[in-house]
Amino acid sequence: MANVALVPQMFNNIWHVYHPELKRQEFTWVHEDIVVCIATHLYDERCLQASVSRLINAIMEQKDNPGHCFGITFSVFHCIIVKVIKDTYTVIFSHMSTLQFLPSFFAHSPSMPGITALTHLGYHINHALFKRAVEVCHYAWYINIKVEKLLTQRADRSDDVSHSTICPTLPLELWRDITRYLSPFDLIILGLVSRLCHEAALMVLHYPHLCGYCLVAIPQEKSKYLQRTHTSLQAASFCTVQASIPTIVDVWGGVSE
Repeated sequence: MANVALVPQMFNNIWHVYHPELKRQEFTWVHEDIVVCIATHLYDERCLQASVSRLINAIMEQKDNPGHCFGITFSVFHCIIVKVIKDTYTVIFSHMSTLQFLPSFFAHSPSMPGITALTHLGYHINHALFKRAVEVCHYAWYINIKVEKLLTQRADRSDDVSHSTICPTLPLELWRDITRYLSPFDLIILGLVSRLCHEAALMVLHYPHLCGYCLVAIPQEKSKYLQRTHTSLQAASFCTVQASIPTIVDVWGGVSE
């Protein structure tokens, strides 16, 4: 369930998808700054507070992990998200109220508050997203690279432009426009060029990709096709960008119409 936020949503003719096998534990660190656990009866206030305390304690036990950390607790139908900010002297934490994750039998939309919250967490741009995209889609095998080593080299570089280069660095906004013309595989290649290109690639990779389209938002009005077919639980419309041209696509049953 946490894959909604943690795994890049990329569906573009990818033949092999790799997900690391996680060990089943009371607290599972699905990423270096995100921990997941299972609970019951999150709609009850006492169970909610107990789950929040457990997540905070699990995060605080990670002594060598300062900065922002997130905890997610799932029950059968609900979830909660906890945010902890740690620095040398202080600890600040906050959490959401209980959010419904799975739709009820009387739902009119597949989108639930819990799914939306996890999606927003996935939209949080971080450098780990790039590495996950390479690993999940098995791109490292195709381009024969050591991702950890290469990303470390990029982070250690103080300047992306050689001192002998006369041409100035292109602004990030221009690189972002360039990325709208690229496939996810080409985005990975671009992100390995320099730190600036890496930032531009991240701005696009954190959106879902489907059949060559980058799904960036939900339109304010439902398309006429979906209104006629009454498939609100099986289909949805998305605002997309392909080659810098905005459009709207209808997705139904896993196939782009």
